[in-house]
Amino acid sequence: MNLYDSAFRFKDILQFIVPLAVLLYAYMNWKRKEALQRFSAPVTAFIEKNANRIFVASSLCYFAIAFLCKLSQQQTMLLSALDHWVFEDMLYWLGQGKPYITRFSALGDGPVQHGGVHAFLTFLLLYPFVKLFGSSLLTLIYNPAAIALGGYVLARLSTRLTGAATTGVLIAFAF
Repeated sequence: MNLYDSAFRFKDILQFIVPLAVLLYAYMNWKRKEALQRFSAPVTAFIEKNANRIFVASSLCYFAIAFLCKLSQQQTMLLSALDHWVFEDMLYWLGQGKPYITRFSALGDGPVQHGGVHAFLTFLLLYPFVKLFGSSLLTLIYNPAAIALGGYVLARLSTRLTGAATTGVLIAFAF
């Protein structure tokens, strides 16, 4: 069996996991309060004790799953609708010292300046990583990495704001 006969899509995985978590949460609230406290007290204590480890592990798991999905979509040529190749080309030209240039344009007139469409200066921060990893691998890595890092930061902020690490875990998984 060839791994790349079909692509993994993270949306399909989330469509299974999120309803399962919602059903589990609804079931726990539906049961009696004593049974809920008997179950949730050790879980809450574990989360409060190991909150940062849980945040890091959930971010790394998300990154691994999303990167596998991107890799399989690349191997099955399903990334064209996601502006993947535009960003890959922009990163290639960034590595050549010409930021925001791309060969993809509707007019087909060669390399054009694409910064007016995707004008974000943080793209320039990727320059050392382009030199280190190359444009193709970096294009697969940066989106899952940015979202995983965002989930971690939101979990830490929500824990600090609410004072409960359980809220941080729920925010991280929801993000």
